[in-house]
Amino acid sequence: MTAQCTETERLIADSRYGQFDDYIQGVAKTFSVPFVEFRTLPYEFDDSRFYIQDHMTGDDAAEVCPWSLNAVLASGKRSSQATISNQSRS
Repeated sequence: MTAQCTETERLIADSRYGQFDDYIQGVAKTFSVPFVEFRTLPYEFDDSRFYIQDHMTGDDAAEVCPWSLNAVLASGKRSSQATISNQSRS
């Protein structure tokens, strides 16, 4: 979560971001869909990586995508030997 997003959440008196996180995690569990908490990915989500608070730049999305996909594969019920390569873009 970016600093700007975290600050916005703090400023909203009746913020329900935390409740939504819990809810969507429950939905994923109900439908047996892997859930990946983005805060656990080995990636620093700072404001420079986003066009607006919920749209990453293309290069940054391409960089974080392999970690996300691997986390989904690792959390799935079926074991998989597949991994996605994360190649740094310049």
